[in-house]
Amino acid sequence: CSTLRSVPPFPQAAIAQRSTSHLEHLITNQRTSIAPEEAAAAAFLADGSTQTALTLAELGGFDLYREMVSLLDGLPLPDIEILHRFADRFGPRGDPKSFQVFSLLLSNWVHRAVRGRIDGTGFVPVFAGEDAVAVRLTERAAIEPMLGLWEKIGHETRLAEQLNLDKKQIVLDWFADMGDLLA
Repeated sequence: CSTLRSVPPFPQAAIAQRSTSHLEHLITNQRTSIAPEEAAAAAFLADGSTQTALTLAELGGFDLYREMVSLLDGLPLPDIEILHRFADRFGPRGDPKSFQVFSLLLSNWVHRAVRGRIDGTGFVPVFAGEDAVAVRLTERAAIEPMLGLWEKIGHETRLAEQLNLDKKQIVLDWFADMGDLLA
């Protein structure tokens, strides 16, 4: 994706570029209906995992990611109706894989935003304008609570799967927690 920037120094950069371009190639070969920019986004968001990249492409992960960022942009007071419609896809009638995909996307987004603020490298966006959302959120919220939220997302994702918890409610709670950090 042309909006990606801030490549890590060599040799990690060479490995990351090879890995991302390899994943893009796999995605476009496996899912011929996927646009090249969506394949690039899925490869980047999959964080090196072939299975995750293919699942992102299969489940419309790029659209899910855009919707997620749009909701994050509306914090601390998101449109409740839109948030509930978004979270409905993780309820009992939704695709079981979609909660895992969303959890990965949100967790990685929070991690990238916090890491970019801590190390001063900034947020690496997937699409234009996304970095402004990350900067606004990380400038308004303290780092420690953001890290706590990141840990909570990982912990509750595992619990939700192990205990068959209400995934829609968990997603709503995560957005409420992020909104509280910004209030």
